[in-house]
Amino acid sequence: MTFFRLLTEKRIIKLVLGKPYGSGLTKLVPNHEQFKKPTLRLAERKGVKYELDLSDLVDWFIHFGFVDSSKEHLLNLISKNDVLLDVGTNIGEISLRSSIKVGEHGRVHAFEPDKSNFIRLSKNFNLNNFQNLILNNLAIGSTKGKVNLENNDQNNKGTTRIVLNSLNVQDIPQTTIDNFVEENDLQKIDVIKIDVEGYENEVLVGAAKTILRFKPLLFIELDDSNLRLFNSSAIDLLNKLSEFSYRILDARTQAEISTEMNFSNCHFDVLATPISNKIHST
Repeated sequence: MTFFRLLTEKRIIKLVLGKPYGSGLTKLVPNHEQFKKPTLRLAERKGVKYELDLSDLVDWFIHFGFVDSSKEHLLNLISKNDVLLDVGTNIGEISLRSSIKVGEHGRVHAFEPDKSNFIRLSKNFNLNNFQNLILNNLAIGSTKGKVNLENNDQNNKGTTRIVLNSLNVQDIPQTTIDNFVEENDLQKIDVIKIDVEGYENEVLVGAAKTILRFKPLLFIELDDSNLRLFNSSAIDLLNKLSEFSYRILDARTQAEISTEMNFSNCHFDVLATPISNKIHST
């Protein structure tokens, strides 16, 4: 990229930084698929240093400083000294930013099964100096074992998912949250974030003891089409949360979610908290 184009990119970032994508001037930003692979940038956003590939959707989103209101609300709910489990970490935005929030005596346990994503996550980890972040190259599900992964979009590595009944099984270990908590003698879990491209119900099944014991805040991607790839559905996931006696909110609007609603083709994040607790608006 020429000096002129780089200068233009910096000017665009100043104009769109902190704005939701799709609003006003954010439409000036070239789509991530317009960048050659890889197009690398070193950047610092909200106190976190990254190496970003602008040809990848997630990296592109972070680089131009777009705001995802659902994730921002989650981060606003994380407190000093919290212990967070980030299941489906990708390149580490939530884990790295949470490390700042929880402070010296908090802990963030990050889980990313994909080997290429884990390498990029490790690079971002090494660019920072967070001593409270633990990286785990593990899949999380309902049982211990081995899993296979696939990605059908090389411009969005965040869509990498576990594949069932595959003959080409990768040597990627899977455990459960309950096993991880027991094996590491964790005595406190405050937040669990789950974004695993339809495998969310499997994660919840393997986390039942932990959820019932610690009653953590849950932040979960709800995508009915993805969930159906694993013989589940949005309704199944919401019913599971109700069995745990959790109140469920749309993470973006804070509207309460009812299982009477139509969830066909839905795609959004939910916040769930024990019914005895309240989520305060920020």
